[in-house]
Amino acid sequence: MSFLFSALAALVSVSPQQRANEPVIVPQREHYPADALAANAQGEIPITLKIAADGSLRCTLRDKDAPPLLRRPSCLLVVQRWVFPPRKGESELDLIVRWRINPIADDSTRQDGGFGGAVPLAPERWFTNADYPAAAASARKGGTVRLDFDITAAGTIENCTVTSGETGLAAKRLCASASSRGLLLPALGSDGKPRATRGSLRINLVAPR
Repeated sequence: MSFLFSALAALVSVSPQQRANEPVIVPQREHYPADALAANAQGEIPITLKIAADGSLRCTLRDKDAPPLLRRPSCLLVVQRWVFPPRKGESELDLIVRWRINPIADDSTRQDGGFGGAVPLAPERWFTNADYPAAAASARKGGTVRLDFDITAAGTIENCTVTSGETGLAAKRLCASASSRGLLLPALGSDGKPRATRGSLRINLVAPR
């Protein structure tokens, strides 16, 4: 799991005052606690991970007004899936766990799909306007693209293919972006250990204005 941590650390470095820039974890419906789902509990739970030298994790909440039914599940979601090797010294990482009954990975591109039990991490940073080809942008072209891919036990994306929708340069760039920037908390097997799985994204492209 050291690759996943180093990739995330390189992706963002923020202070507690910069909450708007903190990476967001997006649980899917399958991760929802039954009591929270029944109560229609939703919201953003800011947490801090304290990573000890031996690799153990301690999760603390940063919002005393966070929905009670989602506080403990937010910490468990991360601590159960993230494993760190021993390291020199201690470190901290601020994250936000965004619980929604019907989650989407990124509001700006209206993504949806499945992740085979894995949890998207900072999906709002997987794609940017730069991934949209200039020729398509100038023509104000949109469209829907479905990407299918493997998710490794380390939470990275491999073997991305376009299975429906636009198959030109736009789709190829999206696959390349997902493979290079996509990070997830891995799915868990029946033994409680991270496992590889399959995922998909259906992306509604909106041409930049």
